[in-house]
Amino acid sequence: MIRRHFTCYSELLTSRALRRLQVRQLQKKRGTF
Repeated sequence: MIRRHFTCYSELLTSRALRRLQVRQLQKKRGTF
């Protein structure tokens, strides 16, 4: 059970990081940042 919980946590972190990268790319395209 611990291993499964860890995988879920890692997936959440990766998804969050990907979302941040997408936001940064959008800001760069717009030129607001």
